[in-house]
Amino acid sequence: MRNKEIIQKHNRKAQITLFVIAGIAIVAIGLFFLFLKPKIITPGINMQNPESYVQSCVGDELKQAIRIISEQGGYFSPQNYKLYNNTKIAYLCYTPLWFEPCVNQEPMFIEHLKSEIKEIISPKVEFCFDSLKQNLESRNYNVEMKDTSFDVELNPKKASAKINKEISMNKNEENQKFDKFNVEIISPIYNLANIAVEIVNGEAKECEFDYLAYKNKHSEFNIVKTFAENNTKIYIIGNEVKLNIATRSCAMPGGML
Repeated sequence: MRNKEIIQKHNRKAQITLFVIAGIAIVAIGLFFLFLKPKIITPGINMQNPESYVQSCVGDELKQAIRIISEQGGYFSPQNYKLYNNTKIAYLCYTPLWFEPCVNQEPMFIEHLKSEIKEIISPKVEFCFDSLKQNLESRNYNVEMKDTSFDVELNPKKASAKINKEISMNKNEENQKFDKFNVEIISPIYNLANIAVEIVNGEAKECEFDYLAYKNKHSEFNIVKTFAENNTKIYIIGNEVKLNIATRSCAMPGGML
């Protein structure tokens, strides 16, 4: 009997010891996460420079819009197109006739691109400013915003959105006002579009564009020409960013050209 009591006391002490060790371990883990866990820093809006927020938000939308239309011949929703590798590539020069040169479908191609980009990003620009307003108000700023107007510009090596938007905001008697936001991104779309114009002019006048000779003179941009059904030529212009266009010119029955 005496031995049995000794064993029970020993077991109780062992259990207590385990509980103590477990408790210490839990406290240690808690202290580790409290003091040693990396802190997650949420980027905020700089009261002195809200343009940075607009640059980031609208700039991302600008890049996305250019990527979409570049893949599809300069259109968000192509109507006259060739389906190639599961992508709708718009005809920039086209004729349904045999033996006839194609007709330029977009004589003002740069202006067309600007219009397409503006239409795509217009609702997203408003979203960016709404998001800006909500973010500022969550930090106890009083914010007033007026209507938005903007234009898209395409220039060599860059694209931009020039936005007119009056914003006034204040907090703790500190007032700030803004009325213009210039969002710029690096983009070759202007240069690629000018090459597309030269291709279309060649196809419309001579039924052909000597892309190999052009590449020898202008090696900074790659051009690949391939053929698809219905006497269609597909031109892929550019390096990392590519502008795809389709043409159908001087088509011959039974041939690819």
